[in-house]
Amino acid sequence: MSKNYKELAKKILGLVGGKENISFVMHCATRLRFTLVDSSKADEEKLKKLSEVITVLNTNGQFQVVIGNDVPLVFKELNKLGDFGQVSEQETTSDKTGFDKFFEIVSGIFTPIVPILMAAGMAGALLTILSLLNILPDTSPTYYVFNLIKEAGFYFLPIYVSYTAANKLGANPFLAMLLAAILVHPQLSNFEALGVEQLSIFGIGIKSVKYANSVLPAILGTWLLSYVDRFFNKYTPSAIRAFMAPLLTMIVVTPIVLLVIGPLGGYMGDLFGEAVQSLGATFGFVSIAVIAGLMPLMIVTGTHSFVFPLVVATLASNGSESILIPAMMAENLAMAGAAFALSTMTENTDKKAEARAASLSAFLGISEPAMYGVVLPERKAFYSTMIGSLIGGAFAGIFGLTFYTVVSASATGLPGTFGDKGIMNFVVACLTMLISFVATFGLTKILVKEKTDVDIKPGVKETLVAPIEGEMIPLMDVNDKIFASGAMGKGVAFKPNADSITSPVNGRVSSIFQTKHAIGLITESGMEILIHVGIDTVKLNGSHFETFVKVDDQVKVGEQILTFDRKEIEALGYDTTVIMIITNANHYKDIVEMKSGSVTSKDEVLTTV
Repeated sequence: MSKNYKELAKKILGLVGGKENISFVMHCATRLRFTLVDSSKADEEKLKKLSEVITVLNTNGQFQVVIGNDVPLVFKELNKLGDFGQVSEQETTSDKTGFDKFFEIVSGIFTPIVPILMAAGMAGALLTILSLLNILPDTSPTYYVFNLIKEAGFYFLPIYVSYTAANKLGANPFLAMLLAAILVHPQLSNFEALGVEQLSIFGIGIKSVKYANSVLPAILGTWLLSYVDRFFNKYTPSAIRAFMAPLLTMIVVTPIVLLVIGPLGGYMGDLFGEAVQSLGATFGFVSIAVIAGLMPLMIVTGTHSFVFPLVVATLASNGSESILIPAMMAENLAMAGAAFALSTMTENTDKKAEARAASLSAFLGISEPAMYGVVLPERKAFYSTMIGSLIGGAFAGIFGLTFYTVVSASATGLPGTFGDKGIMNFVVACLTMLISFVATFGLTKILVKEKTDVDIKPGVKETLVAPIEGEMIPLMDVNDKIFASGAMGKGVAFKPNADSITSPVNGRVSSIFQTKHAIGLITESGMEILIHVGIDTVKLNGSHFETFVKVDDQVKVGEQILTFDRKEIEALGYDTTVIMIITNANHYKDIVEMKSGSVTSKDEVLTTV
């Protein structure tokens, strides 16, 4: 069934606070990444309830809506609803912490150029393989033509980076690209051909620096340009501003960048590359293992966005990378292993298919669907992923797995392993993937309790009795907007006259909240029921509640499962309304109320159609 991306984009736009609340939006492989004027205006809970949304994260200055592989199509429709491409003055002067600003800017600069680097990196990797197999020799004219994809992708990297940096820093993106183009202009590094011994400005010599393939000089130059450009646009008379402000900006910025900022950025870039290499040289395989083990946590918090610029800097400095990409490869395959293991532990066809699709996605380099949709809800599976990733990273470190270009840290990135180390490097990469997958698969099977979720059996009619004596009220009258909206499922509520909750169905206890105020049940036919006692009673942390069953216990209609001290809880100021909802109500044509008003715990109150 085709998806309505236009409608989804409209819903997301409304739930993040509307067009006026968006300063900037971009997307990576799986997420819409918003910079919001006021994140409190976004409705995280309603966004999470959208069937196409995997989860929502508000971290490191970004409001992230995780969608999965369809995110480019949603982003395309979203951009039709407004112009979100430029950073506003309001954003640049926001009160976010320095830490949040840093990761927001890093992510905003590098995420949009990933397709360029992936295309360039994979083109170079495939050409290497074709050359080794003598299918396309490196002396062939055809080889030279296709090699331009790789060369242009990396050589003009400063220009791509300057454009995205300008969008994040509030600079004119086209002046930023002009500045970067100056840095990579052949005459800057090949001035001898002009008959000049050394280039200089006002008698001050310009240091010879290779800016092609670099990122920091362009970013720092764009940062300076953002201030100078705003200054001249503010103080230049309007009659001549259109041509004079850009001219004065470039006249001021160009010498400073060529004399100071450019060489400084080049030096810092080399330091970053050397630092990553020295990390491996000092701590050996342990450094890769630790980074790989922590990578799932970095993805959850969004701090993994800083890994990419380090990879680019290391490759530009050393021509190879043997720490970060191997660590990310171990994480992706570990996540694939955990999701696949969970798919074998459920009898529910929908959940099995979802987990296997997420596992395949992680195998191909996109781990977020597996993480948020399958693994994170199972805490022990997430721990298994961290351990399996650590094991795979340790193996990669011991045998020196190395990548020679920017590629996806997955099965699709294997061509990037062909280089100076020969075929054995490729073999090590394959074994790293296998070990990460198998180790995590095994750990998940051991640590996670076998699931017994079942399919909804078509044609089975279910009837629920009241779980407590009291006054039955419509769900919409509940003093909780999430339950009242029906976002959690269809059902009814009760103003209780008693303190004892009994099972409304024959079935199994599927979950008990740690705070004892809510219990999940599942029937033999697959209906999932949540009984929730009180509003905000989670804050009582289990006080005044007592459960009489445990997870996986079989229960019968009318069997006592929970008691609560109604009068004491009400005395503390809490609403004791008891809510009963069918959380998978979408599997049924309709849920029909059979009674209203006063009920006893033996009265039938709901039935399915």
